[in-house]
Order: sequence, then structure tokens, then C-alpha cells
Amino acid sequence: MKALKSIELEPGFRGHKAMLELLDQPSVAAFAALPKEARFEKWEELFGECDGSFLDDFYLYEVNHFDFLHSFKLLDRHVGHGPMERRLVQEARHFFYERTELVFPAEWIEKFLADQLGQWNDAVPVENLAQRVVVRVDRRRVKGSEITRYLRHLLKFTNVESLKVEIWAKGALDGSDFETQDTVRRMAGFIQELIDKFGDCISIWKIRLDDWETHCGHDNFVGEPFNITAWWDKPPEESWAGLGQGTSSFQELMQDQIASWGNQLDDNEELWD
Repeated sequence: MKALKSIELEPGFRGHKAMLELLDQPSVAAFAALPKEARFEKWEELFGECDGSFLDDFYLYEVNHFDFLHSFKLLDRHVGHGPMERRLVQEARHFFYERTELVFPAEWIEKFLADQLGQWNDAVPVENLAQRVVVRVDRRRVKGSEITRYLRHLLKFTNVESLKVEIWAKGALDGSDFETQDTVRRMAGFIQELIDKFGDCISIWKIRLDDWETHCGHDNFVGEPFNITAWWDKPPEESWAGLGQGTSSFQELMQDQIASWGNQLDDNEELWD
């Protein structure tokens, strides 16, 4: 099957025929003449099952390992080079990036922005298309001193409707463990920059890893994701008395602590690595 898929991507009749079968039309012109809603139904059929987390394995496999990516490459290589044909390719590309919740590790944000679907002339950049983005800060694979450098690429996105930053770490689900606290300390100031830009579109989550899970890239975790976005809110006025008396809630303590960390953040600090 893999060999057959590889042949389909090569120039020739077989690839062109496979592309038309993909579109379920006798010709490219016939597909282009369909109402936009009908074309979008086809794009949904081809790309709708992609959960966006393909990037975790993208550099380990060939194109034909991913059905949705193979379909796109098949379309791109055999649909033709005229204005009508290229509009169809770009329509499919826009559909994929705008409709898919894109999930990738923090250290691969820059690679994602390089556009996994190909190189294009005069195309809308990926960062202007992606609307739903989930970034995983996985402490098994990211040094603390690198976190902000990776996350800074998120400022390039311009069309985001939902941006989730997930801290993958062991320890307490509520984020009171050392590993999560270290991660939050390192990115506290920059997360505020993201909040200033994206507002209510951004949320921050703790994902508690299984203490026995050692394989990077696996999605095993314990319990439900824990939303810690409120840690970046200003503490209510009445909480100041509690802070001085030691009666504040953990959330109020974190709000005060993050305000302090945000003012002291040093991207090059490696003390806790």
C-alpha cells in the first residue's frame, strides 16, 4: 500500500487518475464548478479526521503515512498549474489550517510555521490561517531555559480563536508541584504577553503525567486537565489581607507569585534546569 501511494505522487496518468478519484469528479473543472458548500464537504471528508496532533510524528514518517497529508499532496501535484487549479489547492490548504485544531509541542512551533503542506508563492502564511492551536510544554523534552524562546513564536499568530498552552508535568494536578511551579516561573512574564495579545482566547492548563510514563510523545495522563489561567488574574483587593496573614487560597498565592515572577523573569536563567 505504501509503495502504491508513493507511485501516486509521481508524475503520470496513475497519479492524475487517483487525484480525480479523490475528488469524485470526472475532471478538475467539474469539481471547481461545484458550489462552495459541496467542495467543502469534500475537504471535510479528506481532512476532517485529522486531529491535528500529527506533528508529533511528522518528522518520523513519510508523507504517505498520513492519509490526509497524502491526499493533499496528491491534489497539489496532479490538479494542474492554472489559476483555477491553484485556487482549489489553496482553498484546501485554507480549509485544513482554519478548521483543524492544531496540536504540537512547544519546540516545534517554528517548524509548524514553516508550513507542513508545502512551499508556496504568494500564499497566506500559516500564522494568519490557524484558528485553534494547542501547544504542549512537555518537561520531559524541553529544558526550562528554552521554554520562553519556543513560546515566543506564538506571537506571530494573527487569527487565533482558541490558544491553549498545556504544561505536561508530573506531580500534583493542581500545579503545586515543583516541576509545574518551575515551568510557570519561567514563562510567567511571557504568558502575560500572550494574554495581552489574545485576551480571552488563551487558556493555560496543567496536564498531570503518569509517574510511570517515560515515553515522550505518548498522551497518557492522570485525571482531568486542570485550568490554571486564573493564576494570571490580578488578586482581588480583599485577598491582600489574607496574603499577609497566611490565610489566602492557593490561587490567590499563585496570582501574587506570578506577578512577582513576571517582573523578574530571565530567559537565560538556568539555575533550576
